[in-house]
Amino acid sequence: MERSTREQEQIVMARIRAENHEQEQQRHKELLAQLTLRKIQQAGESVGETVRCKPQESRRVNTEKNRSHQLLMQKVEKEEEWHRRGV
Repeated sequence: MERSTREQEQIVMARIRAENHEQEQQRHKELLAQLTLRKIQQAGESVGETVRCKPQESRRVNTEKNRSHQLLMQKVEKEEEWHRRGV
């Protein structure tokens, strides 16, 4: 009788340990899923930021190039005019 009770207790304890282990594994999986989702969201935000900034940067660079070109053309025109005048 006592042996049977001990065996039953061991079976119950083994079941409890197994359930606890399973719950712990489930929590671990959920945390990993949350972490993965967070990384995906951050990556999406980073890509979104890059996509938004790239056109602005392109416009800024183009504006600078155009301004530099205008200044260079003005300088060339002045030099040509001075050359024609013999200065």
